[in-house]
Amino acid sequence: MTATPDERALVEKFFGQYVNQFMKSDLENAINGGANLLAALGLVTYSEVLGALKLGTISKDEGNRRKFDAFLPSLGTSYHTADGELKSLGFKNGLYQVVRCGLVHQYFPKESSLVARSGPGLPGVSWETTESRLVIVLRTFLDDFLRAADEVKVQIIAAPPTETLNFMSRYMETSGTAAHPGMPGGPPPPGFTSGAVTTGTYWKP
Repeated sequence: MTATPDERALVEKFFGQYVNQFMKSDLENAINGGANLLAALGLVTYSEVLGALKLGTISKDEGNRRKFDAFLPSLGTSYHTADGELKSLGFKNGLYQVVRCGLVHQYFPKESSLVARSGPGLPGVSWETTESRLVIVLRTFLDDFLRAADEVKVQIIAAPPTETLNFMSRYMETSGTAAHPGMPGGPPPPGFTSGAVTTGTYWKP
């Protein structure tokens, strides 16, 4: 059932603050500060969050791979291709296993990788056959993430899961107090990051 006008307003307001202010600001600060692996970690875990909102499982502790995979189609063809290539290499859970779980549990992806702030013409995530490594381009990934978030927002408005609406209501009641204490209603101030200038992080297990 399509969202009511009040529910639509809630979803729009939630995404405006939760995604386009807080998440976007966190990711931009990490990228601009040269915290490449931290930015990559944020991108894949925030992707999982948005998948959970889409599914209506945001308050459930289990099903993390399903949450991540639910968001993957919205990111675009290159992510689906990279996911398939990793599965063909023996990683049965693809990007979720190699990147999300690798960064969460081991600090690095579980396969040789290059994590760069930018890479003109390169997709956000791809498998580089000649070098046998995964390439993650953070700025492109962020652009794809924000575009995909808009797509998920439309999907939620078209058929809003009850738990997603409940979560959004709870968040909006306390917005600004949990994500960035002392900064209600807005993103962190400029200069929040360390100012490092690293342009790429290479990892080979």
